Amino acid sequence: MPDATKVSRSEERRRAAALCAHLRLVEGLSVEEIALRVGRRPATIRGYLHDPDGVKARARKERYRGACEVCGAPTSGGDGPGRAHARCRRCSAAPRRRWDRGAVLAAMASWEARYGAAPTSYDWNATLARGRGAAGRRLRNGDWPTASTVTALFGGWGNARAAYSSA
Repeated sequence: MPDATKVSRSEERRRAAALCAHLRLVEGLSVEEIALRVGRRPATIRGYLHDPDGVKARARKERYRGACEVCGAPTSGGDGPGRAHARCRRCSAAPRRRWDRGAVLAAMASWEARYGAAPTSYDWNATLARGRGAAGRRLRNGDWPTASTVTALFGGWGNARAAYSSA
């Protein structure tokens, strides 16, 4: 049974917006003064005053949604414009490939055959590869383990390279 004293987020927002509107209209306080009084940031107070029930914010986030690359279902738009998630909740929760040492060594061989040199830890680190142009494209064009997976399986990138060299 739900707790009768628990207030929903939407109800909490409506109450906070009503309080802010009262402080603004009746007491004539500025946004900054209201923020100090209620313990919220000025941007939050502005949001309450301009969108008391959150309808505008929900509509904006709805426009930011994308489509799941696997099943086509809508994805979250809560991270802002152009940052919709690539997969929906159901597909992102799907089991991902589990790498073992043999599969990593095979992936290293495949990388070397495709690109002419064994991969480096930078090549399989999405954050670092993204800033390196061609490295980011190469990482997206295949099924590669992450650098942290390789490190976890071999105890370090150097150990993985040594195992690959001796294989």
